[in-house]
Amino acid sequence: MIEIIEYKPFVPRDGNPSFLKGFLRLKIKTDWGWLTCNEMQVFSKHGKPWVNFPAKKVEEPDGIKHYPYSRFEKDDSDKFSADVIKALTAWHLAKQGVSTDPVPLPKPTQSNGPKNAIPQSMSPDFVASGHKSATTGEDLPF
Repeated sequence: MIEIIEYKPFVPRDGNPSFLKGFLRLKIKTDWGWLTCNEMQVFSKHGKPWVNFPAKKVEEPDGIKHYPYSRFEKDDSDKFSADVIKALTAWHLAKQGVSTDPVPLPKPTQSNGPKNAIPQSMSPDFVASGHKSATTGEDLPF
């Protein structure tokens, strides 16, 4: 379970576009209790948002590098990031007074598949695409 505590949008000082969209504080329910993560970074590139753990900024001869203090392995990182983005989207829309509850689908009049089958394209799951909610059309913070 992921609980969003706070989100702060990032506004570049120079006014140029940035892949960095904001900073996030969240809590994650673990077997040991709640883990609080501060200064998580929210990025978005080509309409695909993701989350990074805080990182140490180091100047090296070939440029500035960022080394995360914590990280998941790649596959786990992608799953974690997707879950955080889903929680952030729901949190943001709830603050706007928009319900993220699935919209009930009409019952099919005819089906050649198993009972209760719902085509993936009609899934009521809340999905963020780009900068608007695919479900409600509301603006998202990333």
